[in-house]
This record gives sequence, structure tokens and C-alpha cells, in this order.
Amino acid sequence: MLTSNISKRYGDSFMLDVDFTLDDDIMAVMGSSGAGKTTLLECIAGLTAPDEGEIVLNGGILFSAERDIDLSPGKRKVGMVLQDNALFPHLTLMNNVLFSRSRVTDEDRSLAVKLLDELNIAHLKDKYPGEVSGGERQRAAIARALIMEPDILLFDEPTSSLDKRTSRDAFALIRKISSEKCIPVMIASHDDMVRSITGNILYLCHGRQLKVCDDPDDFTEPWDQG
Repeated sequence: MLTSNISKRYGDSFMLDVDFTLDDDIMAVMGSSGAGKTTLLECIAGLTAPDEGEIVLNGGILFSAERDIDLSPGKRKVGMVLQDNALFPHLTLMNNVLFSRSRVTDEDRSLAVKLLDELNIAHLKDKYPGEVSGGERQRAAIARALIMEPDILLFDEPTSSLDKRTSRDAFALIRKISSEKCIPVMIASHDDMVRSITGNILYLCHGRQLKVCDDPDDFTEPWDQG
């Protein structure tokens, strides 16, 4: 379970302010460009420090302004798949997955192959990112996040560079991973197709949490209301 009650200010023009809880489920974070979606994920991952509040994951405090706690990203057990996947072009998919391991063991290699196989790209393990498709690169990035055995997975615009069919497959894969591994997932996305895998949607507008909605069909996007 993730609970987040935080605020983060950037100058006088923007302030992220959220208060929500996520069980072992999928939450989509939606809103227009500049709404604060990526900032929220970065706060949870430890890439950005909030100004106030607290972030708790499975009972462990990741951040607390009051208690002066701010765990580094490496200590958070948070897997994050970035918008551009951030694979190293000079490393094979296999070595990208293993990159977080300072000392690679046979057990690590076996786990990496297992994850790549689960994601249907084990046959590409010796290929380089430039030699595979966008969807295949994304699967490698997911495997790299999963090898950390994270307690939560964060996706930042996972379909921004994918065509419609590959986007549909990507969302189906995310739903499968969340279900089979019983791991909560947060997806920052502009893509309305995310509604096909969850009705749990946190709407942001200029950093302000407008609503956590279980039935998005009953909610008109407020950034379209003028």
C-alpha cells in the first residue's frame, strides 16, 4: 500500500498538492501537460524531494518532512520506467536489465533471463536497443525495473512513442504484471486508453489534485471546462 500526502512548490507559479492512497491496484495519473504528473512520480521514486508531507510504502516511510526522512532512490524499492525507457544504447538488452547489479551473479543472470522470457523478449537478450522495436525496448525497461523486486512500479507516459496497437499491448502487459505479481502500479499518462485497465484515476490540474475517480465516465475533465 502506498500513501502520499505531499506538497512541492516551484517558484510562485506551480505547486503540487496531493493526498491519496493506493492499494495493490493500478492508478492512472491524468492531466494536461504541466499538471504535475511526472513530478508526482519523481517524488515517490526519490528523484525529487517534496517540501511538506509524507510518503509511506508498505508501512515504511520513504519521505517525511516532519521526521526529516528522505530515502535515496536506491533504498526505496520503487521501480520506475521512464518515458524514453532510458536504455543504454551500448549495452545489450540483457546487460541493460542487469545494470543495477554492481556484481552480477549466475542467479542474477538467471533472473534476468526469466524476466525477459516472461515479457516475451528472451530471444532478443543479446540485441542492442537500436536493433529492436519501441515496444521491445519498453519491455526491456520493465524487466530492468522488475529485477529490483520493487514494491511499486511507476510508469511515466509509457505509450507516448508507441502506435495505437502497441499502446494497447503495453497497457495489457502492465495490467498483467500488476495482477500476477500483486504489485501496485502508477501510470502517468495523457492516453485515454489507460481507462481500459483501470477506473482508479487521479486527476491533476496545475499540480492540484481535483479528484480520485472510480468511474471516469461520470467525470468531465476540468481542464476542458475553461
